[in-house]
Amino acid sequence: MTFHEKLAWVMMAVTGLVGFWYGQDVITASRDIEGTVGPDIALISFSTIVLVGAAIVSSIVFAALDETTDPGLEDERDRAVFSRAGNISGWVLSVCAIGGLWHYYFHADGNALFHMVVGAMFVATIVDFALQIAFYRRGG
Repeated sequence: MTFHEKLAWVMMAVTGLVGFWYGQDVITASRDIEGTVGPDIALISFSTIVLVGAAIVSSIVFAALDETTDPGLEDERDRAVFSRAGNISGWVLSVCAIGGLWHYYFHADGNALFHMVVGAMFVATIVDFALQIAFYRRGG
């Protein structure tokens, strides 16, 4: 497995766990107030810190363990994988965000729109990493 594929596996798992935790927290808080809870900067900050920390730590660990390749270098295959996965995940993000806008149009709930877009970012990121893994496994 290449450095980038290993990193994609870890980040897909961490993003899935943080996204699930974020969603559960929002759903639980929303049930408690019988409406949609507003954005919580502490929740967003903690989620961001966990994701960035996981990316940094896993990058350092994988780079230290695999001395044969330079993790900073991307070849044509890496660029093709990142481009294709990013293009498709961009569409996923767009479709999910448009779904959130339609929800806002019919329900006029800005808090729900906010959380739907954050959820869309989690989903699109997970799709991006999953596609990177699939494209690496398939051979580019």
